[in-house]
Amino acid sequence: MFYGTANNCTISGNSASSYGGGLYSGTANNCTISGNSAQNSGGGMFEGTANNCIVWFNVAPNGNDLFSPTAIRFTCSPDVAHGVDGNSTNAPGFVDAVNGNYRLMSNSPCINWGDNAYVSGALDLDGLPRIVGDYVDMGAYEFQGPIVADQNGDGIPDDWKRTWFGFNVDPAGNPDGDDFSNLEEYIAGTDPTDPESYFAITNAFPASGFVVEWPAVSGRWYTVLWTPELTNTTTQVLQDGIAYPQHSYTDTVYHAESAGFYQVEARLQ
Repeated sequence: MFYGTANNCTISGNSASSYGGGLYSGTANNCTISGNSAQNSGGGMFEGTANNCIVWFNVAPNGNDLFSPTAIRFTCSPDVAHGVDGNSTNAPGFVDAVNGNYRLMSNSPCINWGDNAYVSGALDLDGLPRIVGDYVDMGAYEFQGPIVADQNGDGIPDDWKRTWFGFNVDPAGNPDGDDFSNLEEYIAGTDPTDPESYFAITNAFPASGFVVEWPAVSGRWYTVLWTPELTNTTTQVLQDGIAYPQHSYTDTVYHAESAGFYQVEARLQ
């Protein structure tokens, strides 16, 4: 393809004697560009714009899949910067790329990960609904099965990732440097981009016992524990199964002790 615009297309099995085996400039929306080659640069795509695309398994001496693109958004390719403009370097998970079946397997990271703003038309290349779930898939084919809330099974729902980062994130990562991982921030319901937002006891004071308060969010259970000293590995559960909107507990059991320490744990319901 030379310039022009392609919507919901598969561009495959092409070659170029110089640049852009699959696409030379132009724009591709929800396209799968795979299995192309160029003798110089851009086996899949040379220059041009790709939105909601998959550009993978192309070959060229310079830039197997992409070379000097104008704009790449919400596209899956080894040649993008992961996380920038919604792009992903995670392998697309084709059903059978060797035999030209570029539909997505049920665990593909491209499912439900495009941007609806770049959708063109109500149907995919199979003539089936273009959007299944909240977001369009990357590539020419829309996965028609049930949408899994956590597509890559890392314990963090896709909607939470999109809300805070716009792309898949490392559950063990800690971008705000507050000693809480992304997974822990999700469980606690805190902001993973703000070092001042983390799960901790926010207030503790005597009042007809001893009151402990913490930030609570819906969809979590909270457990309050007590121990007489920090070096004691044995903790006493004061109350379990506390749910939002309750965000405090009044201890009438150990409140009169001369010393003691409280702990609040959060877990998903």
